[in-house]
Amino acid sequence: MSGETDWDLWAAMGLPTGFGKKAKDNSARDQRAIEETRRAPADVPKTGTNSGGGSRKGTTPANVAEDEEEKEEDSDVKVAGTGADDEITSGSEEEDEEDEEEGYDDGADRLPISHQATLKDHMKTVSALSIDAAGSRFATGGRDCMVKLWDFNGMDASLRPFRSLEPSSGNPVRDVQFSMSGDQFLVASTSSQVKLYDRDGLEIAEYVKGDPYIRDMRHTKGHIAALTGCRWHPHDKKTFITSSLDSTIRIWDAETKRTQKQVIAVKSKLPGGRTAITSIAFSPDGKLIVGGAADGALRIWKSSGPFLQPSQTMEGAHMSGAAISSVAFSVDNVTLATRGMDDTLKLWDIRKFTKPLASATGLLNFFEETNVTFSPNDRYILTGTSVKKDEGPGKMCVFEKQTLKKVEEVEVGRSSVARVLWHGRINQIVAGTGDGSVQVLYDPKVSLAGIKVAVVKQPKRRGMDVDLYTDDAARPIITPHALPMFKEDIPGTGKRKREKMRTDPMKSKKPDMPITGPGRGGKVGTNLTQHIMRSKLKNTMRDEDPREAILRHAEEAAADPYWVAPAYKKNQPKPVLAESVFEDEEEALRSEKKRRQ
Repeated sequence: MSGETDWDLWAAMGLPTGFGKKAKDNSARDQRAIEETRRAPADVPKTGTNSGGGSRKGTTPANVAEDEEEKEEDSDVKVAGTGADDEITSGSEEEDEEDEEEGYDDGADRLPISHQATLKDHMKTVSALSIDAAGSRFATGGRDCMVKLWDFNGMDASLRPFRSLEPSSGNPVRDVQFSMSGDQFLVASTSSQVKLYDRDGLEIAEYVKGDPYIRDMRHTKGHIAALTGCRWHPHDKKTFITSSLDSTIRIWDAETKRTQKQVIAVKSKLPGGRTAITSIAFSPDGKLIVGGAADGALRIWKSSGPFLQPSQTMEGAHMSGAAISSVAFSVDNVTLATRGMDDTLKLWDIRKFTKPLASATGLLNFFEETNVTFSPNDRYILTGTSVKKDEGPGKMCVFEKQTLKKVEEVEVGRSSVARVLWHGRINQIVAGTGDGSVQVLYDPKVSLAGIKVAVVKQPKRRGMDVDLYTDDAARPIITPHALPMFKEDIPGTGKRKREKMRTDPMKSKKPDMPITGPGRGGKVGTNLTQHIMRSKLKNTMRDEDPREAILRHAEEAAADPYWVAPAYKKNQPKPVLAESVFEDEEEALRSEKKRRQ
């Protein structure tokens, strides 16, 4: 009898076949957790692209029935028994065979939108979004003035951030950007100072604010108005740029926070010569800087300078007065996509910077932070649309890069879609919505790690007392000396005795009143009643004649002289008084005239 047969016989008899604790097989539980995030058939688009050029199955009754049968096959699990031939099997192999028959390929062309997970922690619109290069952490900023840090590998199924911070009190967050190495991120809020944090959310630097009294923006050390965006240099990890409402783009050195390296002062044809810079971007090779402004113009500079005038300008790229909310370069460094608050999406070739290559209209945009982004394979362009409150869900629109032909229109969340980001390494789409939620779309077959790790991780069990109070604010606060067991029980001490002890200065240890000094009875100042009465009572001292007031005491002074008479007793025993109190006749006439009046 072979060794393998012996181990099978031991297992059939229920005897241990190895040492240590046997690892649990959680594959079935993990698959159920992922299935719970599957989008409903009504939410999945009816048409879509794949590597074979075909379209997705429609939501006809026959197809829905087929999908339900496939789900049943996926969840069909045989429980292992005591026999040697029993084993756990799942429908994953059958799914792979079906995908091969349908022509699906686990490539980047397939849109990862079959499943969706909701992360809710912001109170208002998620206006900023950034994922690090590794795809393990991402940061979100909102109009609730908060920045949330999320870790896919550290999260469990509760989907909560591991840190929340408020960069600038009372200032909504406009942009968040991870560095290319992922060890730092920038935060641009509606304040004039950009802040730098490490990947754990600890502040590293706060960059200087400019002097608002200097008219020439090129001579200020920093921004003087609200920030609108920030971007890292694609190759130099110490360089980043910021844009502001003060009509400037500033180039910074991350290690120098007292002043910027260069200032790009934008001159507009609008009255006053200034315009708000609402969006900025580097080209992938880092040689160009593009800025979109509120006057509807696009301007491009070389990152090496000079910055006195832009190398290329497109006036009227979008409607004047409708801010260009986002600009993005393609990986070819010549194709540029712009999104404006005039409800349009436009595609440009900077080599022929005279008119757009293509344009898409009717894309409602209520937010100055609504962005546009390219897919990792550079074949599609993604952006979000806005909706009014309680008027339906927001949508994420996917367009072909060359023609801006709409490929997909995916309903995301229950409100407007402000930010969209497709990360190529984990192949997942993250969207920030107007209700404060972050929607993560993925496909288990083509997506890697990311939210897949979090949704299958069960939350840690909490103690009974912790489960009783789910919110820390609802926990009772107990002061130890307020409990009955700590109270002193002194027999024979009634109310009257305690009041008598209060009046006794020795027993109550009442401090002595000050003998000298301002105030009275140990109090400085007056109470409210005395203050009011003092203002009511009129002081008549100013109406009295000082001579009459002094002569009032003449008889008393003559009978008992004390001050002046003893001094003149020898040389002038009889006082000599002035016949008139006036120095000249004019003063006497004025006094007589006043008396007659």
